[in-house]
Amino acid sequence: MATLVITVVDTQAPVINGQVSDVTVSCDNIPAAPVFTAFDTCDGIIYVVFNEVTGEGCPYSITRTWTATDACGNSSQLVQVISVIDEVNPSFNAFPVWISVACDEVE
Repeated sequence: MATLVITVVDTQAPVINGQVSDVTVSCDNIPAAPVFTAFDTCDGIIYVVFNEVTGEGCPYSITRTWTATDACGNSSQLVQVISVIDEVNPSFNAFPVWISVACDEVE
């Protein structure tokens, strides 16, 4: 009787099903984040973890990262940078009512 030991080493990262590209949008047109799945040769379907970081200021950017990690710690990522610009002038919702007051009544 003989014994054969086979050791399987997984060195391949999961493959995320989909792709994204960097975009520049106006602040009222930020696209929704897509949902991705991933496939791994050894583990089958892998869940993808989504993270989003929003910068400050004007203009600002949103960095979206999707990460798929298999049971052996191999991982792959998709990264999207959304540059957000504000091209809309502010507007007033209501105008103040004109009133007349005496000079000593102004605060």
